[in-house]
Order: sequence, then structure tokens, then C-alpha cells
Amino acid sequence: MRQEYLRSLEDERKRAGTVTDIATELISEEESDTDAGDSVADEFEPCCSSTPAHTTRRPAPVMTPELSAALDCSNASSRKATFVLAETARSFGHNVMDLAINPKSIRTLRLKFREQSAQAVKAAFHASEPS
Repeated sequence: MRQEYLRSLEDERKRAGTVTDIATELISEEESDTDAGDSVADEFEPCCSSTPAHTTRRPAPVMTPELSAALDCSNASSRKATFVLAETARSFGHNVMDLAINPKSIRTLRLKFREQSAQAVKAAFHASEPS
């Protein structure tokens, strides 16, 4: 029993050795083929370029300082403003997917315009102070 087991292990090692020998022969043949085929490979262009075929564009912002002020005066939330702006853009024939109409972008731009407005008011107030 043990002898049969040892023979089977020895046979498997021999088979594995022949497989490795065949693999090394194939690799050496491929290396020699690639050395001769370098001139042929130079003639062909790569099938795909390194740059992606489809580049993503950032959507165009739709908020202006005046629109932001109007939304603030009407006390519209950013979520409600999203629906109003999307439907307005659609009714004017714009593709809504090309525009940055979502609550986060509207909120971010509204905060930015509020900050700009506050800075302008502060600058005007300090300029009108008597010295």
C-alpha cells in the first residue's frame, strides 16, 4: 500500500517535470518569436488609446445672484427650488441633464451668493462711516 502511494507520487512528479519542461520550451520559443516580430509590431497601431473615449462634462450651473435672492425672498427651500428650476428649464427647451439642478448645488451656490452679498454690504457700510 505504502509502496503504491510512493510510486504514484513519483509518477506525479515526473509528469509535473515534463509539464514544466514543455512550458519552458514554449516560453523560450515565444521569446525568440517576439525578438523577430518587433519590426512587425512597430507597423501596427494600438487598438485603443490611453485617453477615455467618453469624457464627462460638468453640468452648467443655473444659479445667479439675482435668482438666489429671489428664492431667498420667496422663502423657497433648496428642495423646492430644485423642482421649480428643473421645470422652468424644461419649459424653455433646455436638457435638464446638462444643468446642475440638485438641492446640494443650489444650496452651495445660495450660500456663496449670500456670503458675497454680506461682504458687499459690509464694505459699503465701512466706506460710508465718517472718520
